[in-house]
Amino acid sequence: MMTHTNQDIDEWFSQPRWDGYGIRGDYSPLPFTHGTETELLLVNSNGMILPRKVQAEIVSTLPGRCATRLERMFETGVIPRPIEQKITTITVEKTKKKGHALKIGYKVGSSEVAVEAIARDPNFYAGGDFLLEPVTPPCTSLYELMWWNCALLKLIQVELMNNPHYVDVDAHVMSIGSDPMRDQSGYVTCGDHHHIGVPDPEVRIQVYNMIRAFMPHIIALTVNSPFSSGGPTSPIGMSPDGSRFWPKMCIRSIRLTVNDNQLGPNQPTYLPYLQPGDGPEEFKKKVRRTDPRLVDMYPFSGWNTIEVRAMDAQNTSVRRVANALIIQMMAATAAEIHKAGKIVPDIPAQDLFDLRRRAIEKGLLGSFNLVERSKQSIQAVEAQNDEFASYYYNTLMDTSARNDRFTYAVHSMFALLLPQIRKYRLMGSCFLRVIYALLYENGGDGFSPASLLLRQFYRMGSDMKSLNRYLVQLTYDASTLWYDPLLQKME
Repeated sequence: MMTHTNQDIDEWFSQPRWDGYGIRGDYSPLPFTHGTETELLLVNSNGMILPRKVQAEIVSTLPGRCATRLERMFETGVIPRPIEQKITTITVEKTKKKGHALKIGYKVGSSEVAVEAIARDPNFYAGGDFLLEPVTPPCTSLYELMWWNCALLKLIQVELMNNPHYVDVDAHVMSIGSDPMRDQSGYVTCGDHHHIGVPDPEVRIQVYNMIRAFMPHIIALTVNSPFSSGGPTSPIGMSPDGSRFWPKMCIRSIRLTVNDNQLGPNQPTYLPYLQPGDGPEEFKKKVRRTDPRLVDMYPFSGWNTIEVRAMDAQNTSVRRVANALIIQMMAATAAEIHKAGKIVPDIPAQDLFDLRRRAIEKGLLGSFNLVERSKQSIQAVEAQNDEFASYYYNTLMDTSARNDRFTYAVHSMFALLLPQIRKYRLMGSCFLRVIYALLYENGGDGFSPASLLLRQFYRMGSDMKSLNRYLVQLTYDASTLWYDPLLQKME
């Protein structure tokens, strides 16, 4: 079993590991605070779910060991100074929903929040499995968010390997949208949840409406659960001309397909468009959920945040933070629209529902064109905000270069966000390059993360055991690599 010495760990935490990747904008203040929650599978080195008794022992004892490790790092000064200055307390508490949790007191501006940084996910699955959930504090820069994503993952990995409680246990974590080996009847799903802090309620409504409009685009970029029962949902292979890999009819997100209870709502009315003054009660009535938070996005959390819940868990930390960049730039764009006295228009819920389904099924290769309904929607959206409509429906309006796949709709989305990307000096960001790598994969037609995993599976001779080991290693590397292997040729 691999172990880490205190010196090894101190060296990791004291090095920013970003010399070749970070730019000024990555370190600069974001328009809004941002935090992430990630659900992780507890597995062995072969990617198989650990016995439930072992899972229960891990989620009970791991937070305390991580707290001890973090306290020692705090005392020895290996945490970057700007982050260390924000930490006020490090404790372990037994909570009602999560059991034992590593709790961090953290300064956010003039206030302080308590973050349950490492604990089990509060939701139980039918089979009784536990998920481990690292939660970052609210961060004010992409660098800070990346550091916390990597640091929490590293703490978990170190203590899983060094813990005498599991000396005979081959314990690891794996980050993917769902357990690749389970069938859909006993599915365990994992997501990345993003919290963006928008204290002004009027601006928050516009930010919510902006993210709502682009939720199918976000899903197309982040689908990452293409396996069930040890394989894809349909045969995969090369394109008809033999020039490239083709995922064919494989579902790209089984998580979003099967987890109706905690996501969606999977109904034609989908997420409601909100008007100024709308609050939690109006939202609850429209989504028709006992717990209205359990949908793709909830705009009324108790911390003045919007919680975006639709994304599958990503394999790497840098891709997770890249998705945070997108949400931040959407929020900044919505704030500018509000400042100009305009509104983010209402994209018809039925359109979003149908586009969401296509993104789930095919990711970036799904069609963005709803044919006759798109024509009607374009006219309605133009009447509300013609400039927004010109970006949103650009690929359907521009008949000279017509391409109705999601890849090109995402390009148009970035054209809308471009002024804010420039304003926050993120044009050369390593996080933005991760997204561009996805969009320019597959001969320029784009590949979602799920398609990249399907391609890797195909290259490994359709051997799920080999892919599982690869996924465990990819998750392990996510705490060290400040770039995404997607930027290199996957072998």
